[in-house]
Amino acid sequence: MIAWTKNTKLYKTSFLISVIILLFLVKVVFYVNGSELNGDLSFSLSRDFGISFGNYRQGTFTLTGEGVESIVKLTVFFNDVNVYNVSGNPFSWTFNTDDYQDGATTILLKGWTLNDQEYQISESVVFLSSVTGIQLTIIILVVVALLIIIKYGRRIKRRIVAKKPLDFDSH
Repeated sequence: MIAWTKNTKLYKTSFLISVIILLFLVKVVFYVNGSELNGDLSFSLSRDFGISFGNYRQGTFTLTGEGVESIVKLTVFFNDVNVYNVSGNPFSWTFNTDDYQDGATTILLKGWTLNDQEYQISESVVFLSSVTGIQLTIIILVVVALLIIIKYGRRIKRRIVAKKPLDFDSH
């Protein structure tokens, strides 16, 4: 018989997994901060709806970028493909990962000044398909269910066994 105390490995593991799943299920804003190449341009990627776990992304996100005041044009590239242009600084753009190719994606933000001086910043993420996102969600829910059964299974079984079965024949 396993004693369920705060010192057992099973307790610590289930607690850690529960916290991770709670963060996954609750809308928590995760950011991807671009690596600053020159300190004059930056962006962040925040989750509006979907999955954001480590570098893995699926769903709707808002990309916010800004640079020094002299930058007048900003362009977003996903894997060297121009996906968004804006005149102005700063900017905010909402997109859905389902509209782009699944897999490893390099997000590149380029900015230009009036005299064509170029600034850039990039970060790598992984876009997941909707199907993969749903599969990941199901796996996490199954793990949570198993942890609940491991922790409370004996208590639930005792309650079920202790109750008398329903007798449908007697009135």
